[in-house]
Amino acid sequence: VEDVKLITYQALGMERRRQEDSRVNRYKRQWPRHPVNMRGKLGVYPISAPSELSWGSAIVKNISQGGAFVSDISMSNRTLPAEPFRILLQVEAVSPIGEWGATGHIVHMQSNGTLNAGVQFDEVSAQNLEKIAALDAA
Repeated sequence: VEDVKLITYQALGMERRRQEDSRVNRYKRQWPRHPVNMRGKLGVYPISAPSELSWGSAIVKNISQGGAFVSDISMSNRTLPAEPFRILLQVEAVSPIGEWGATGHIVHMQSNGTLNAGVQFDEVSAQNLEKIAALDAA
């Protein structure tokens, strides 16, 4: 099998990369994830038209200083933009980190009965970063 793969790569003029060189295996999280279960509001707006903000809800399942995993996404208008968009994530004061918010973009999305997404933060205030960092000490 390995010989067939090598011959195929050579025939196509492609360089074969060893598995340990792949991006997936080199990836290391920059910040630790913190499991949480926080109800939040999810705002979605097209990059080209930030004033077209629509709201929905989601549950933040884990959070780090770099992003969050949100589940059970439900938009009030039942749609997401069909163009590049940004996310505004807000959680209420009753959450483990208190009132909190950030903007970001989706890095992955999945739908298995519910809509879930990984959100990478683009803008987070220093105060809100400190709230997440405080989870490290807890």
